[in-house]
Amino acid sequence: MPAPRVARVAVDVPLAHLDRLFDYEVPDALVEDAVVGARVKVPFSGQLRDGWLIELVDESEVPHLARLRKVVSPEPIAVPAVYGLIRAVADHYAGTWWDVARLAIPPGTRPPRRPRSGCGPSPPRRRRPPFCPPTRWRVPARGAGRGPLTQGAVAGGRRPRRPG
Repeated sequence: MPAPRVARVAVDVPLAHLDRLFDYEVPDALVEDAVVGARVKVPFSGQLRDGWLIELVDESEVPHLARLRKVVSPEPIAVPAVYGLIRAVADHYAGTWWDVARLAIPPGTRPPRRPRSGCGPSPPRRRRPPFCPPTRWRVPARGAGRGPLTQGAVAGGRRPRRPG
């Protein structure tokens, strides 16, 4: 019996109206690694996107399918039972499948989040030098802020100024 040639994939798309499974053709080179629950890379809207292979079927209603580009990890993580549980939580709390999957699937097995800026990786942070107190503390001038000149100025309705 030939292996199923169509993969139904949950694609990481931030738009709620695209929160469904998409069909992709499984190329010959990926038939062995393309297992239900595996992490994959698929073309979507001109970009390579992360996804989880949720189901393998023999045929699709769509006549022309894009191909799976890569099986990132053949380890089955998002198996149908996990997919169903995540789908139920997402539907109940009005979220998308991917929003819930980011919380439900352990970090070592899910794809890393992309930076939102789109400008590539952020530069390394500079380490802040440790706090060093100044070597010489400044002593306020005599009478500045608390002496008779300040008190007299405030009592007379003037602005207190440093003698200078």
